[in-house]
Amino acid sequence: MRPLKHEPMRPLSHEPMRSLNHEPMRPLNHETMRPLSHEPIKEENTVPLRRQPNPKPRQRRVQVEMIPTTAGPSYQDYPPPPSSPRSVSVRSINSRPKSPTGPQKVILSGRGLKEAEVNKPAHFQVDGTQANPGKPKSHLQGVRDQLPVSVENVRPQVYKCTYIPDRPGAYLLYVNWNDKPLKGSPYKVAIREPSRPDRVVVTLERPNTVLGEDLEMRVDPRNAGPGQLTVRCTDPNGQEIPCRVNDNYDGTKSLKVTPTMPGRYLVDIRYDGTHIMGSPYAIDIKASNTGLLPVKCWGPGIENGIIPDFQSTFWVETTGAGAGDLRVRIMGPKGAFHVKMRKASQRDKIYQCFYDPVEPGVYTVYVQWSGVHVAGSPFQVLLATSDRELERMQEVINAGGTNSIINGNYNNYFHNNSNNSVHLNSSRSDLDNDVTMRRSRFSKSSSRHSAGRDINSEDLNDILY
Repeated sequence: MRPLKHEPMRPLSHEPMRSLNHEPMRPLNHETMRPLSHEPIKEENTVPLRRQPNPKPRQRRVQVEMIPTTAGPSYQDYPPPPSSPRSVSVRSINSRPKSPTGPQKVILSGRGLKEAEVNKPAHFQVDGTQANPGKPKSHLQGVRDQLPVSVENVRPQVYKCTYIPDRPGAYLLYVNWNDKPLKGSPYKVAIREPSRPDRVVVTLERPNTVLGEDLEMRVDPRNAGPGQLTVRCTDPNGQEIPCRVNDNYDGTKSLKVTPTMPGRYLVDIRYDGTHIMGSPYAIDIKASNTGLLPVKCWGPGIENGIIPDFQSTFWVETTGAGAGDLRVRIMGPKGAFHVKMRKASQRDKIYQCFYDPVEPGVYTVYVQWSGVHVAGSPFQVLLATSDRELERMQEVINAGGTNSIINGNYNNYFHNNSNNSVHLNSSRSDLDNDVTMRRSRFSKSSSRHSAGRDINSEDLNDILY
C-alpha cells in the first residue's frame, strides 16, 4: 500500500454550502426543527420547495428542490401549479370504471378486413357507437396502386365500407376515425382470383350402382380457382346421410356415399358456397338384379326342432355384400318375437342371432340386408314337443297348401281345436280323409263369394275352421 501523504489540513471555511446546481444554501436554523409528533403541522414549521424545470416533459414527474434550514426532520410543502383549481371526479365504491371513449372503442367486422376477390365488392363495417362522434376514412394500399374505399352511413355512428379490387395480391387496409388510426391499422388483406364453380368437373365412377355398393364420384376443381368444396347427400326419404370426401393428392377429391335403401338419392355439391353445374345430382339406386344379395344364413335356429331342447342360434355372414344394414325379424305363434343379435367376428362380417321360443308352433324368420331379403328368407321353423308331433305338423303343412295358410291357421288348428288334435293324433288315413273333407267344404263355400274378389286369410279361417 502506498504511504499516506500527511498534507496539512485546510482551515474551516465560513463560506456557505452550495447545492448540486452550485447555488449557495442557507444555513440551518435549529429553531425550526422539532421532533415528530401527531400534532397538526404549523405554517412556521414547513420548509418551502422550489420546482425545477422538467427535462422530460412527457413523463408526469415534477422535480423539486428543498433547502432545509434546521437539522433533523422537516416538513415539505408543495404548492399546486398555477393551473389549479383542478376538478376531481368522485364515484361510488360499487360502481365499475368507465372506459374512456376514443378510437380504441371503434369496432370493425366483416370479411373485407381479411380477404377479397378480384372484381367483386368486398365489405366491412365500422361501428363507432361507443366512441366519440366522428366518421371513418379508409383506403387500400397495394404495391403498385392505391384503391379508394367508399363509406356509407347505415345508421348513427355505424358505417358500411366497400371496395372493389382489380388485381390479386397482398394489400394493406388503412382505417382512421377522426383522422386517427384505429388499433391494428393497417390490416393485411389477401386479394385472390374469383372462384369459378361452373368449371368443376364431376365424374360418376359407377353409373349403374346397385344396393350394397358404394356410390362413388370424382370431383375435379383444379380449373375452378381457389375455393372450398362442400357436399350434402339425402336418401329417398329426405334424410341426410353421411358423405365421405377423400383427398386424392392430385388436386381432385373422391366422394363416397353408402346407400341404405333403393330409390333416388340427391347429391348436393357446392364450390365456395355456389352450386356447381348440374347440382344437385339425382342418382337412382336399384336393388340387386337377382333380388338376392350374397348374404349367407345357417344354423339350427332356422331349422325345425323339438322344445325344450331346441337350439335357436343361427349366423348371418355378410362378407362380400358391401356396405349395408342387417335386419332380423321373427314372427311366432303370438306375433312378433324378440331377437338378440351381436357381431360374432370382428375380422369377418359374421353376426350371431338367437331367440328364446317357449311354446310349439310355426315361427317365421325374416332376414334382410339393406331392405332386401337374403337367400332363403323368410325361413319357416316348426317347433313341437316330440318327434311324432313334429311329423304330424309337417303332414298338415304339406296337405294345407301355401305358406300363408299355414302361418295363418296352423297354430289355432293344432292347439285350440280339440277335434283337430284328435285328427293329428290319429292315423295317416284319418288325416287324409279330414283334409279331403275340408277341401270339399272350401270348394263349395268359395262359390258364395262374388266374382273378381280375392279370398283372404279371414275367409280361409271361416271356411277351414
